[in-house]
Amino acid sequence: MGSSEIYDFENTEAEIYYNNLIYTASADGQICVDKLQELAKYPEITEEKFLDILCEFRDIGVDILPYRDYPFNEEHYKNMLRELRSKETERRANTKRGEDPIGLYFQEIEALPVLSGNAERDIIFDIADGDEDKKETLIECCMFIPVETAYRYSNTNILFLDLVQEGNMELMTAADEFDYNMSISFIAYAAFRISRRIMELTDAEAETLRLPSELAESVAKILDANKKSMRENGKELTDEELSVKLDIPTQKIKSAKEVIERFNSIDKTAPQYCDSENSGNGEADSESYFSVGDISSLME
Repeated sequence: MGSSEIYDFENTEAEIYYNNLIYTASADGQICVDKLQELAKYPEITEEKFLDILCEFRDIGVDILPYRDYPFNEEHYKNMLRELRSKETERRANTKRGEDPIGLYFQEIEALPVLSGNAERDIIFDIADGDEDKKETLIECCMFIPVETAYRYSNTNILFLDLVQEGNMELMTAADEFDYNMSISFIAYAAFRISRRIMELTDAEAETLRLPSELAESVAKILDANKKSMRENGKELTDEELSVKLDIPTQKIKSAKEVIERFNSIDKTAPQYCDSENSGNGEADSESYFSVGDISSLME
């Protein structure tokens, strides 16, 4: 089965990458999960299409291996920990002095069983035969995948362990939804889903609008006041009415409404607005955050 039989590519970059994968894997007889994981960044490659790709590798006899340097040794995690510590020192300001949550988590990961050789295949066969207890073993063996994936996307405002937690939840969902009778790599399937989930989170974070706290508070107050006015009177308040009601200068009302207008036409699912208090000295942070969807969400 050739690539053209799986689906029609709509993205030349995706086609080039996929064809290179096929060529390299066919020549070597094997491929590492991290190479397949890169397919998650192409939106047109759905979960269903990715499963087709895994089936193609199965049919042409390509072995799918874990990450290139797996099983990871202690030095691997030490290097990762060193870099993450430097990135997250300020963002972990609420952590008690002396605590090292990432280091402690890495110790737990290092203690988990290694999924080497034919172990993955054997576990999958056991689960297919009805041994549901082996599913927990499979999840434990694969908990290094969320760590490796989160590390790739650690240059964001989302804490590393928050990304790992999301990855762990996606791993458990993948274990429940995987078809163990397909005789394909669960590691690759889980890595793809975890990558896609973490990319969704980081993409949403990248669309966050950072505002001075005072302006963010004004935006929230205006939206709330207008929602109430629409319910009670069927119309929004004028700038002057808002100024009087909220005790906010008219010019600041206008500035806040410019922010609202900027995102008024964007329709996205939004997290709640929150005023961040992450500074190490215990004082409120000077900035607050709105996702691009918060505006439309508050206006509903």
